[in-house]
Amino acid sequence: MCGFYCHAPPPQQQPRRQQQPRQQQQQQQQQQQQQQQQQQPAGALLQALALPTISLPADDSALPKAACAAMAEAGRAAEALHLRPALLDAVGRGMRRQAATADGARLFLAVDYRSLRYACSEGDADVARAWMERMAEHAGGGAGGTSSGPTQQQQQPPQQQQQPAGALLQALALPAISLPADDGALSNAACAAMAEAGRAAEALRLRPALLDAVGRGMLQLTAAADAARRFLAVDYRSLRYACGEGDAAVARAWMGRMAAAAGPPAS
Repeated sequence: MCGFYCHAPPPQQQPRRQQQPRQQQQQQQQQQQQQQQQQQPAGALLQALALPTISLPADDSALPKAACAAMAEAGRAAEALHLRPALLDAVGRGMRRQAATADGARLFLAVDYRSLRYACSEGDADVARAWMERMAEHAGGGAGGTSSGPTQQQQQPPQQQQQPAGALLQALALPAISLPADDGALSNAACAAMAEAGRAAEALRLRPALLDAVGRGMLQLTAAADAARRFLAVDYRSLRYACGEGDAAVARAWMGRMAAAAGPPAS
């Protein structure tokens, strides 16, 4: 009997009590590690969001609901980018300010949200961050980044007459232009991107004065090396996404931002 009890296992209640918290801790650690690994590639996170298409409603009474849905999706993208709290707050205020009126809500849905969706679908964190910075500027915070200028606010929502222009933009098949590793090749790459943007401007049939302002704005934004890198890494890619989708409204808003960056015309 003694030998039996000597070899018998100890009561199992104590090990079970000790193993359960250990298992929970291990599971929590694994979850934290997985979350940290997922948080590293912002572009992959943006692409995984699969932001939905939100159509411009025909009935104005449905505009607030559609705008709120778009802002919620943009908020998901902002969280994936891990924006600092002050910028995240400014982005939210900027979106609400953009969509405060019926015309503003239409513009937000027809131009702003779609532009962000294109960037996220491409997994382009740089373009998405630039979008957030521009949106934060509408809150009056001055969060930095590129300036959208007043012309974006003046853009009209897309109409049926823009559909042929959208088809022309899509047919352009604007090429990808990589950011060169050598600064000596930066000027050539920027010139190539401006030439492609010029093709898009012609497809949009911009009036001569605006076409001239767009050209001067692009020259202004590529005058310095750092600015040229940003133009290639953010601005041109944003236009290329819009053209690839055949979205004339977003492309026109892009042209408006370029024109806003231009100085006064030469006398």
